[in-house]
Amino acid sequence: MTVAEPPQINQRPLFGVLTGTWLSQAGYVVCELGVADHLSDEPRDIAEVAAAVGAHPDSLYRVMRALSAVGVFMETGPRHFALNDEGRMLRSDSPSSFKHFILLNGLEHIKLFAELLPSVRSGRPASEKVYGKHLYDYIGEHPELRDHFFAAHGRTAPRVAMAALSEMDFSGARTVVDLGGGDGALLEHVLKDNPHLKGVLFDLPDTLPYARERLTAQGLIDRCELVGGSFFDSVPPDGDVYVLAHCLHNWNDEKSAELLATIRATMPPHARLLVLEHLLEGEGFSLAKLIDLLMMAVDGRERSEEEVRVLLDKSGFEVRSVRSVLFPGLPSDSVIEAVPV
Repeated sequence: MTVAEPPQINQRPLFGVLTGTWLSQAGYVVCELGVADHLSDEPRDIAEVAAAVGAHPDSLYRVMRALSAVGVFMETGPRHFALNDEGRMLRSDSPSSFKHFILLNGLEHIKLFAELLPSVRSGRPASEKVYGKHLYDYIGEHPELRDHFFAAHGRTAPRVAMAALSEMDFSGARTVVDLGGGDGALLEHVLKDNPHLKGVLFDLPDTLPYARERLTAQGLIDRCELVGGSFFDSVPPDGDVYVLAHCLHNWNDEKSAELLATIRATMPPHARLLVLEHLLEGEGFSLAKLIDLLMMAVDGRERSEEEVRVLLDKSGFEVRSVRSVLFPGLPSDSVIEAVPV
């Protein structure tokens, strides 16, 4: 078996800048076709794969050849391909699948980045021009995109978040409130790791059926209350721990401060707030710096620890601790523990 040479594209950063969009769309094509679901560790002729997914054999071969050249899939021989670690993460059944992130990127994010120049010139988010609203409001109005969104975040985000939360002490708490809890993936992990806890999942009403399905399937629905609403208006009272996981980065400073003020006005004096974010750190490469470009397009931003501290302080919170964790192959995550003052 011939194994492809390690990808060379990172040796010349400008090649990555030039070809990034090309590769992202190639990734979208193979995810939309479900190519990885028809591959395994054993090499398979591209003609057989093309027939299975309904694609033109030579065109699919050229896409797969390019992706293999940068380390996604293995070209094991003439027109034969097999899965490698990266390719396995594009399978629908992968526990850490990136498939739905790449589908969202190819379907919607590409539209936002096409408007990056006007956005940089004006300082206004690209989502205003593309959708006339925030990206997440648009996704909420389109069930097929919402399915991709929850499938993406339910596979990878909870793994990172739980690694960040693993050292937090929940022993003195009775109720944890997951604000913007989505389909319940993070709350599922919290409740499984802490059998004494009751959970409250709070999100927009259209989201709750996804959470109910997931938590019911996991046998956790009897320990949960599902509450619909907007956390800019109010949040559930009487929690002991409030979790705000990767929500602040979706919003600009003004909206983030508004959100935190709503939480502060409702949560009991004894409660704790756990904010999870990908914090920006220092010079050099950080995946959070790239994610920040997408956040800029939707009127949000990634922030440094100091910037999050400032937001919390202005909203009536005192930071008690900051813990960060590295998770192989994914952005580092941090949990900022704050209490009302």
